[in-house]
Amino acid sequence: MARWFITVCCDFTILHIEEAFPTSIKNSAIGVYFAMGMLGGVIAPFIITLANEKSLSPVGVLGLMGFMAFALICMMKETLGLPLKEQIPEMERERRMSQTQSERKSEKFVDVFTDY
Repeated sequence: MARWFITVCCDFTILHIEEAFPTSIKNSAIGVYFAMGMLGGVIAPFIITLANEKSLSPVGVLGLMGFMAFALICMMKETLGLPLKEQIPEMERERRMSQTQSERKSEKFVDVFTDY
């Protein structure tokens, strides 16, 4: 059962990477994902050994790390209904537009309080 959950998590992560990155760098992003997975496979036994030496539950330590990863993924932008980006300049242009919109909102917020 645990292996099934791990497989499902990996599949969903790959799907999310495919939606989050433009076409020109998707393969590189997936490669980095798999490299980090291999690095995690190398580091995991050391984490378990360290947890046993410090009288911590290895399952709890690894579970906490998984929960932290889940929390970081939840903070990512939703892509439902948005067109997928093809090139990096499209992402940069969108990021600049969202930054200027957030700056405008903050300016309006400041203007409301400076009027009084």
